[in-house]
Amino acid sequence: MIVSLTAGGLPSVRIILAATDVPAGVSWTVTASYQEAGRTVSYRPRGGRGVGTGDQVVLTDPAAPIRTPVTYRVSTGATATIVRTAPAADLLVGLQGSTWASFQRAAAGGDQRTPEPRHWVSDVPASSMPPVRSAPVAGKAAFQMGAVTSGAGTWGVRDLVAANRPITVLHACDMPDCDVPRSETVIITSAPSDRRTPGLPERAWTLSCRPVADPEPDTVVAINTWDDVDSAGLTWDQLDALGLSWDLFDLTDWDAM
Repeated sequence: MIVSLTAGGLPSVRIILAATDVPAGVSWTVTASYQEAGRTVSYRPRGGRGVGTGDQVVLTDPAAPIRTPVTYRVSTGATATIVRTAPAADLLVGLQGSTWASFQRAAAGGDQRTPEPRHWVSDVPASSMPPVRSAPVAGKAAFQMGAVTSGAGTWGVRDLVAANRPITVLHACDMPDCDVPRSETVIITSAPSDRRTPGLPERAWTLSCRPVADPEPDTVVAINTWDDVDSAGLTWDQLDALGLSWDLFDLTDWDAM
């Protein structure tokens, strides 16, 4: 297993599983883990399970937390650790990793969370103690996040909200025992904003977010699209002259060429 960072302003983590890591006919799973406020958080990256075909497997993890060590493990034994760099400590990222926006988290009142206990209470006139039915688990806390943006950050937030798709909220913090999750998949249910200070191009947002599961957990996120290849401006003859195998072709950051 090899892990590295893709090119771009906000790199994603690239996970390369050699054919020996995922032998033909063998089921495999990749898990990632990191430390958060003294506890270990584990998750499975998108597309992080399958059955080996004898070929290499290339995964991309746009939801990886930033500025903290993340260890990847494949069930067949290999491990690797990497730190994902980032241009800001707070980011909103599309699930494909190609769209993102940086913002500044509000200094106070910037992460109001509302847990959702799930109980059903019946009113029985002859009893002072009502019968209760409880769900196996409570709903994960929805939250309101105060965010300040300017320039590209403002347009990035607008685009992500307009796309109306789940996103990942990334947070990096040097404060000991910070209780804001480092990586969280959410839907934005409300996003009012206003100019923060007259004469300055800053916008203050109140982003209402509800944590959700990844809607497509088995979708493999490609490093590149054919549009990225086209943007490199190479002719087919020039591509042929590179002499790349399909494995190497898949590993090339075409948008960085």
